Amino acid sequence: QVDWARSSRRVLTTSWVDGTRLTQPGALDGADGAKLAADVTRSFLSAALNHGFFHADVHEGNIILSPDKARLCFVDFGIMGQIGPDERRYLAEILHGFLERDYRRCAQVHFEAGYVPASESVEAFALALRGVGEPIWGDRPCP
Repeated sequence: QVDWARSSRRVLTTSWVDGTRLTQPGALDGADGAKLAADVTRSFLSAALNHGFFHADVHEGNIILSPDKARLCFVDFGIMGQIGPDERRYLAEILHGFLERDYRRCAQVHFEAGYVPASESVEAFALALRGVGEPIWGDRPCP
């Protein structure tokens, strides 16, 4: 929870979070990893796509597992990012393309967004994206 009495335009103060930092060996032992991963993914996407904000310093030292091992709490919001409506759409389309394994569409979105110079090849970039994406799925060899 935000502690509004101790927060200002440049300082965010939140309530204390009890739990175990993920830097602690065995911190996730006994936790439902699949549920926690799904919760983190939903939280990130909701914050980024719906509200345009994201925690830009996510690492195990900034994540605390609740005492009941049912939820992850993010701390240290010293570095935050903000994305506008167009970037949110690009992000959503790129993620959707990866989930559908439509690397050509992912590549096209990168070009539409201006992330890749127009002088480059969409097909070559799509192949490079496939080289990144397919090993993640684990059931197809990298080209």
